[in-house]
Amino acid sequence: MQHRKNLRVLVARHGQSVWNGTNRISGQLDPDLSQKGLRQSRALARVLRKERLDEIYTSTLRRTVTTAQPTADMHGLKIRSYEALKEIDFGELQGRYRDQRDPAAMRMWQLREQDKLHYHPPAGESFVQLENRVIACLREILAIRSQRLILIVGHRSTNRVIIGALMGWPRERWAAINPRARYLCEITQSDSPSICSIALTGETAGTRHAGFCM
Repeated sequence: MQHRKNLRVLVARHGQSVWNGTNRISGQLDPDLSQKGLRQSRALARVLRKERLDEIYTSTLRRTVTTAQPTADMHGLKIRSYEALKEIDFGELQGRYRDQRDPAAMRMWQLREQDKLHYHPPAGESFVQLENRVIACLREILAIRSQRLILIVGHRSTNRVIIGALMGWPRERWAAINPRARYLCEITQSDSPSICSIALTGETAGTRHAGFCM
């Protein structure tokens, strides 16, 4: 992907949803944030309170918009939501449990773990298909030349593509990285892009760590 010099891209994962941590697969379904997720959304706003954001982008799913809203309110910005930034479509797996409560779903999930790039469940999409739509959307966002600092609040899989593409990492690595809600990634665009991870919660909130924190 072509790099834009002097552009900083902040990439956050949405806060915890009511399904996160229950082994229930969200995909493109739309559960609300949990109380912890709402606290994480406010923590994101606090960490970014002194930044001068140009734009905030999210998917159209409620959990990303709700996560971004406190930051948008603080900076007086309108959230720009894109369908193409929605989480990967898990098809028939969506809403099901990937453990012993649903053995058939658990088997499909295990098949996906063996081939994250190409496997897709019935009526769903593969990581490669996800990549195509996210990259096209990212190019559209980066084409806005006036931007110097933007925030993208996405999902685990979409953020894998965004971070991997912006950093120029090998595509085989993208599906293996694990963006977490406790860190905000900052990518500085240049001929040799750099990345740091910013803690969002706890006593170290606001602390920068060189590199990508899993």
